[in-house]
Amino acid sequence: MNILLETERLILREFEKEDAKHIFRLHNDPDVMKYIPHKEPLDVPMEKCELFVNHFMDLYKTEPGYGLYALILKETGDYIGWNEFHQLDDTDEIEIGYRYFKEFWGNGYATESSKALVDYGFNTMGEKKLVGVAMPDNTASCRVLEKIGMKFKEMRKYYGVDLAYYEIFCE
Repeated sequence: MNILLETERLILREFEKEDAKHIFRLHNDPDVMKYIPHKEPLDVPMEKCELFVNHFMDLYKTEPGYGLYALILKETGDYIGWNEFHQLDDTDEIEIGYRYFKEFWGNGYATESSKALVDYGFNTMGEKKLVGVAMPDNTASCRVLEKIGMKFKEMRKYYGVDLAYYEIFCE
């Protein structure tokens, strides 16, 4: 297991091949995908999930420290979703994002892992600015971005839709 970060309750680690089954379940859940800008139907095939995992496994080699990372609950070892520390759409900005199974919503995991990624981004990776985007009606996600210190700047178009754009600068 190649660990990127640990928090009090969570482990962020690189994707492994067997994570495709978790991605499949996560990306085919209409509740999880409700606020995710996507251009395709929710019947994401397993092959596409395997390609998704393989893409990030390759990215770890070419862009160490960047990508999507599996989020594991320390206490149980459960795979609960993923966090993103990766380029925002077609920009040079680094986005912090998250996607979790709904049974793990409301426990503060998004805030805890994303705070750790802000610290990692500024103190380990030397980033000067980090960003986050959310569908404007996804109030829970907007609140997480605010809790980790990001400030709403404006509405911007990414991933083909208008999103609330947040940013935080290294102090």
